[in-house]
Amino acid sequence: MKREIGEPTSNSAAATVSVLAVVTPAHGAELERIFSHTRWTFRAVHSVSAAVNEIRSNPASVILCEQRLGDGTWVDIVSEADRNRHRPEVIVLAPTADSRLWAEVVNFGGYDVLPGPIEARELYAVVSMAWRQWKHDTQADSKIELAEAHA
Repeated sequence: MKREIGEPTSNSAAATVSVLAVVTPAHGAELERIFSHTRWTFRAVHSVSAAVNEIRSNPASVILCEQRLGDGTWVDIVSEADRNRHRPEVIVLAPTADSRLWAEVVNFGGYDVLPGPIEARELYAVVSMAWRQWKHDTQADSKIELAEAHA
């Protein structure tokens, strides 16, 4: 039986990939088209301020954000993600990416950088890896919290 892209490999509700994109409307439409072929949850906002509200009210496991937006940058998104109990993985979408930007993003706490133009296969692969990291970290955090509660 053929699996759809993004189809969970387990029956757990935690297997659902939730993607928040902080992008221009044009990139939002492109990403929506790409993610429409998955079973992942996808939503897009078009400003850092809208993203902050979304992260606080409806957290995602993976955040895609453009390098720069009208009211902020990827740094603002990573900073807000850091405040989340189950910190989402942040992937920066940049027109061009070099080793300096990648190092800056990773050192600041982001997950990765994807250069444009967006290619669906690469996007699926990087989001999948970021989600697996998020899931692993979330499960580890839950085990620590449980152990601390019983101590």
